[in-house]
Amino acid sequence: MEDLDAMIDYNPTVADCLIRYNLAESTAHGSLGGVRALCGWDLAGKSILIQGLGNVGMALLKLCSASGMNLIVSEVNQEKIAEAKRLAKNIRVVSPEDVITTQCDVFVPAVSGPVVTRANVGSLACGALASVTNNVLETSGLHEDLKARGITYIPDFIINSGGAHRVEAIVFDGRTSDIEIEQKV
Repeated sequence: MEDLDAMIDYNPTVADCLIRYNLAESTAHGSLGGVRALCGWDLAGKSILIQGLGNVGMALLKLCSASGMNLIVSEVNQEKIAEAKRLAKNIRVVSPEDVITTQCDVFVPAVSGPVVTRANVGSLACGALASVTNNVLETSGLHEDLKARGITYIPDFIINSGGAHRVEAIVFDGRTSDIEIEQKV
């Protein structure tokens, strides 16, 4: 929070963007762009496991549902699971303890990390790991373990850049299109 407060003090335009625009939606659009880079443009029938249904996770769930993906979610808050089931059909729910071993094309941790640890990396059952939150890997060397297992890893600073692109577009160009952001990521 201190970093965000410092940014707002330094640049009130950033504060305006944070207050007036839903950056979670833009982050989700950028994340969907990353998922498309992993799986191809046509996502119908591809499976995605979203762990955590906060602002970004829920926004990504809506976009993936509209894209025809098979949805798997994990969330400790039962109200969030109920909301997800209202928003999208055919959602499969798995426990937080089962996310690592659940087979899916793309695993998207949208929770505070670490999620992938030295102890569980060998059990990871996804084709790709798309980290929309910080510190998903317990240690920096785990990306090598993922690579050795053939699991593509997109770190948070790449896939969640949609929010940053939204601020850039608003501040410098006055544009607010999430579709442009998805394509840019």
